[in-house]
Amino acid sequence: MYLAWGFITMDNFEVGSFNSFKNKIHFWLCHSKFFTSAQADLESLNVQNLTQQILNSMGEGIHGVDLSGTIVFENRAANEMLGFESDENLGKNSHLLMHHHYLDGQVYHRKDCPLFKTLQDGIPRRIDNETFWRKNGQPVFVDISSNPIFNKKGQLIGGVLSFRDLTEKKKSEEKMKENNSLISMAGRLAKIGGWTIDLDLNRVKYSKEVARIYEMPEDWSPDSVENAISFCEPEHQAELTRVYTACKQEGTPIDTEFQIVNGQWRKVWVRIIGEAVRNSAGRICQIQGALQDIEDRKKLEQHLLRSQRLESLGTLAGGIAHDLNNVLAPAMLATDILKTIDSDPRHQKPLATIQASISRGADLVKQVLSFARGYEGQRKVIHLPMVLQEIEKIANETFLKNIEVNLTWTPHLWPVLGDPTQLHQILLNISLNARDAMPQGGSLVISAKNIEIDRDNSLGSELTPGPYVVVSIKDTGTGIPTDVIDRIFDPFFTTKEVGKGTGLGLSTSLGIAKRHGGFIKVETKLGEGTTFSVYIPAQLEAEKIEPKMKPVLFTQGKGQTILVIDDEVNIREMIKDVLEPVGYHVLLASNGQEALTEIQNSKNKISLLVTDIMMPTLDGLKFIQTIRGSDLKIKILAISGLQTDENIQKASAAGANAFLAKPFAIENLIQKIDETLNTLDPLEPPLEL
Repeated sequence: MYLAWGFITMDNFEVGSFNSFKNKIHFWLCHSKFFTSAQADLESLNVQNLTQQILNSMGEGIHGVDLSGTIVFENRAANEMLGFESDENLGKNSHLLMHHHYLDGQVYHRKDCPLFKTLQDGIPRRIDNETFWRKNGQPVFVDISSNPIFNKKGQLIGGVLSFRDLTEKKKSEEKMKENNSLISMAGRLAKIGGWTIDLDLNRVKYSKEVARIYEMPEDWSPDSVENAISFCEPEHQAELTRVYTACKQEGTPIDTEFQIVNGQWRKVWVRIIGEAVRNSAGRICQIQGALQDIEDRKKLEQHLLRSQRLESLGTLAGGIAHDLNNVLAPAMLATDILKTIDSDPRHQKPLATIQASISRGADLVKQVLSFARGYEGQRKVIHLPMVLQEIEKIANETFLKNIEVNLTWTPHLWPVLGDPTQLHQILLNISLNARDAMPQGGSLVISAKNIEIDRDNSLGSELTPGPYVVVSIKDTGTGIPTDVIDRIFDPFFTTKEVGKGTGLGLSTSLGIAKRHGGFIKVETKLGEGTTFSVYIPAQLEAEKIEPKMKPVLFTQGKGQTILVIDDEVNIREMIKDVLEPVGYHVLLASNGQEALTEIQNSKNKISLLVTDIMMPTLDGLKFIQTIRGSDLKIKILAISGLQTDENIQKASAAGANAFLAKPFAIENLIQKIDETLNTLDPLEPPLEL
C-alpha cells in the first residue's frame, strides 16, 4: 500500500484535497492499486511510513475505502474507537462493519449512508450524531465526514471517512440536559425564574419561568426597564424605581415585593431579588437576579391573619356569650315564675313572647359559638317550614323593598334531624348572598321538596342513597363567573370588597351541610341568576326519633340543702326563689372561697352543690377539684353561660356529676337537680349532659 501525505505531489496522479477536520492539515490518501504504474521507490516507502505514523497519531478515526466501500486503510484511532486490532478490517465493507443499524434496531440502508453517497456523486458530506457499532456490539456516537478522492484525470477512485467519538460529549450533553430539565422543573414548581438588565443598552432579559409568571410567550421580555416597571401596580412603581436606582448607582442589593398585572390582566404578587455586576474596571454594567411568584404565600398570610382575627373573635365571642347567658338566665327563670303564678291569658301571651325571645337569644349565642369555636349544638327533629318561614320573615323585614321574596314547599314535607340554629345559619347565609347578587332588585324564591337519591343520581357520589329534603334558594341576580364558581366554597374566598365579606359564609354552610349528612349544589348562569340547593337527609319515622315531651312535673324536694355558687347575684337569688318553693333548703355563695366556708359551717348538711364554672377568687373548676380532693361525698351540678365541648369536658374531668347550660328553664333545672341527687358515687358515673 502506498500513501502520500502533506503537500507531496506524485507524478502518477492528482489527489483531491479534503477537509477531514476543520482548520486542520490536509492530507491525501490512496492505495497502490490507484497508481497507473509501479514506480514506487525507497523515497515513496519512506513517505508511506511517515504518513502512517502521522495518521496513527491523529485522535480521529480514519478509513480509506475504494469505490465499493472496501476498507483499504485504517488508522490506530479508528481501531481503538471500534474495538478492533490493527489492520483487522482491511478488505471489509465499511458500512456493513460499523454502520448497519440504527439505535432502534432498524436497518441502516447502504443507499442512505453518507460515505456511499459520496462514492457515487463525489460530493463531500458531514453528518453529526451518527451511530457506529463496536466489535462487541455496543454503540458509539460519532460525527463523520466523507470526502472523495480523484485521480489525475479527475476520476473518482475512492473516499476517506473520518469520524470522532462523541460518546462522552453526548453523555455530558445528556447530563447537562437532565440538569437543565431539573433546574427548569424546580423553577416551575417554585415559580421562580432569572432576569438580567444590561445597563448600557437598557435591555431586560427574562427567563422562560419569569415569562410564564407574566403569562406571556416563553421568549418574551420587556423592551426596557421602564416597560418592565410599568407592569407593576401604580402604588408599587415608585418603590421599585427607588430600589432599582439604588442598585444601579450604588450597588445596593434588591429585595422587595410588589404586585404586577400580568399578560392576562391578573394581579400577582411577586418577590424580586437582584445584585449589581461590575466589569473589570469596577463599573456597574449589569444587574441580575431572580423573580418569584409569591401569590400563594400572600394568600396564606392573609388567611393566617384572618384566622388570627377569628381566633380573637372566638375568644371575644366566648366572653360575650358567657355574659349574655348570665343576663338571660335570671330573665328566663323569672318568666317561668311569672307564668306559674299568673294564669291570666292576657298575661300569658306576652310572657310567652318574652320567653321565646330569650330562647332565640340563647340560640343566637350558640350560633356565634358554633361559628367561632366549632361548638356542636343538640340535634332534634325539625319541621323545615317553620325554619323557612323565619328566613322569609327576616328577608322581608331586612332586605331592600325592590327584592320580592316568595316561599313555597310541597305538601307533607318530610322532617329532618339536625341543629335548627345551624340549618338556619345555612339558609340565611345563602339568602344574604342572593340579596347581594341583586343590587338593582329582583326575585328571591325559597322552595322545599322531597327527593329520593340513588346511586345513579348525579349526586350519588356526594350523598348516601336515601330520602332527602332539598331546599332551593333561587335569585335573579348577576350569576357567578365560570372562573369563580369552583372556588366559592373555599375558606376565605370572597368576591366582595375588603371589609364587606370574610369568605367564610359558604365554606361554613357546606361544612354544616356535610356534618348533617347533606350537600350543597349550585347552578348559575351569568346575567340570569343562581340557585343553591341544600340537601338534608329526611327522617321518615320522625315520631320514633323525636323525644316525646314529658309533662312539666316539679319534683318536690325532701328538705335537702343545696348550696348555689355563682358570682351573678341575680342568678343565685333567682335559683333560690325557684328551689325553695319545691322543697329544697338553699344556701348562697358568690365564689368558691365563700362556698368552702359555707360547707365548713354547714356540718355536712349540704347534699348538692350547684356551681358556676367561671368565677373570681376561686373559680368553679378549682372549687370542684378541691371538693373531690376531700372526703366530702357531695353531689355537684356544674352550670355555665359558656356551653362548649371544652368546658363540658373540663367539668367532667374535675369531678362534676352533671352539666347544665345557662339560660335554663325551671323544669330543666329542677329535673337536672333531681337526676344529680339520685346518681351514685360522684366519681363513678359519667358526666350527664
